[in-house]
Amino acid sequence: MTDFYKGSNTRECYRIEYPSKDRPVLKTEDAEYTLLNLSEKGAKFIDLKERPAKVGQELRGTITFNCGITERIVGEVIMLFDKPEPEFIAVFKTRVSFKSVISEQRFLIEKYKHAIF
Repeated sequence: MTDFYKGSNTRECYRIEYPSKDRPVLKTEDAEYTLLNLSEKGAKFIDLKERPAKVGQELRGTITFNCGITERIVGEVIMLFDKPEPEFIAVFKTRVSFKSVISEQRFLIEKYKHAIF
């Protein structure tokens, strides 16, 4: 059998897509934003217009994951989307630890292992 894949693994980060019932929240000093997905380097959030996000805005706060781990993050909003619910993407200046991402992934896999999608 010929190995057609010749390059190195280009995936730099793991990404978690959250089910609607288990979305963590980023709590900042003056607002809360719900996570849609997360990697070590950034995330996509729902902006419920508490404090509308703006491109270039700095985010500082904490995320408490379903697995119980809390991470402090500093990031910057880089993109806005007008969908049924406004969404934005932020890049983190402080990475979320790999341990936190894997622990969260394990929690969700265990919780949803019998789910039918």
